[in-house]
Amino acid sequence: DKLTDYNQTIFFTRASYDPVKKKLDPPIDHWGKHCLCQLPLNPDLQYIECDKCNVWYHMDCVGIDPKEAESIETFICPKCKK
Repeated sequence: DKLTDYNQTIFFTRASYDPVKKKLDPPIDHWGKHCLCQLPLNPDLQYIECDKCNVWYHMDCVGIDPKEAESIETFICPKCKK
């Protein structure tokens, strides 16, 4: 499934918040880390997937302009290029 339309009333979350315990579940340190920057996935940013290791990278972190990404047929991340 793919989200095709969203607006101000749609929110993305990685965790639920318990107001009584004042804790996130799962806690932030359990969220998956991605990209070279090792930050959790963020639906507000654009990503490109490495065709070799299948890891997603922020386009900014690998120096790719979003317009340029449309013409890339195969992307190999910096880690796989080594």
